[in-house]
Formats: sequence, structure tokens, C-alpha cells
Amino acid sequence: MKERNSLYKDEGEIMWKSKYLTGIKFIDDQHKHLNELSADVRQLASEGRKDEVLNRLDNFFYYLMFHFEYENKLMQSREYPMYYDHYMAHSSILSEVLDGMETVISHYEHGIEKLTKTFDKLYENHLKAFDQDLSKFERQSLPQKFEDYYHVANGQLIFFRKWIHY
Repeated sequence: MKERNSLYKDEGEIMWKSKYLTGIKFIDDQHKHLNELSADVRQLASEGRKDEVLNRLDNFFYYLMFHFEYENKLMQSREYPMYYDHYMAHSSILSEVLDGMETVISHYEHGIEKLTKTFDKLYENHLKAFDQDLSKFERQSLPQKFEDYYHVANGQLIFFRKWIHY
């Protein structure tokens, strides 16, 4: 397994840092939940609980897909100029997670190492770069106060924004 470094505050849990915050409440909440799920995977793996690791990986993967769909719809609705690059980064991360999950099944320790690197990449690269750029675009293009909402209807993620009037 991966050696601990300054990225981790305790066994498996990535230290939550303000640099990961986007200022977009639902995205920040989703990022924190992804952090909790990845910490659970790391903790279960360190305890050798393979069946539970596989179950938790499924939960992580499906929540990650939900999160990326939310971000993709937000970017489309804002006509975000870096949409394609951000979308492709999402696709790459999903592929890496799936590859890691398959490797966990066939070569458990190696698969956990691959997933650990993917989790680190998600936080240290994607959140700090792509999501911060999206956040900056949001702040520049929408100077008014608002709240984001979403819900799932008929299997579709519906996104809308409520403007707050003073």
C-alpha cells in the first residue's frame, strides 16, 4: 500500500483543505462526500476487508458519476468555455477508477494502489485545477447572489438556480 504523506491526516482519509473549495455549495458538498467515500475505501482496505472494499467502491463510483453529471450539466448550462477539457478529464478519471476496480478484483493489492493514486489525482489535480477554473468562471460570470438546486426526475438530473433578491 501507499506510504502516508502530508496529503493524509490519518489512515486513509485525505486531509480536507480550503484549496479544494470551489465556493459552489453543492459541488463542495459533493466533493466532501467523495472524500468520505474514498476514506472509507482506504480504511476498509487497510483492514483487509476485501468484500466491503468492493461494495464501497461501487458506491464511490456511482456517486462519482452522479457528481460528474452534475458538474457537466452546470458547465453546459453556463456555456463554460472549457467544458470539453473538463468533460474529458471526468471521462479519464471514471476510466481510471473502473480500471482500478477491475484490478482490485484480479490483483487486490495492486488495484488498491492504483485506486489510491487515482483518488490522489482527483484531489490534487482535478479539484485544484479544473474545478477551481470552473469556480472562477462562475464567480466572474454570475456576480449576483444565488443558490443552486438539483433533483433527479425520471432518471434525469435536473439543475436549476434560484436567484436571491435583496
